[in-house]
Amino acid sequence: MDLLVDPRRPGLIHHRRAGAAIETRIVSEGSLSLDPPGIVLAVDDLFGAR
Repeated sequence: MDLLVDPRRPGLIHHRRAGAAIETRIVSEGSLSLDPPGIVLAVDDLFGAR
């Protein structure tokens, strides 16, 4: 699992292995659930309300 955070613009980029493939999610609002380890990251909590 990789989680990239760009401090210049609000958003999270999440890469994870799904079998033989790699899935990528880009989240610029709302939240991102990481399971495992059971963490939920809210974009507004990291970057402030816009």
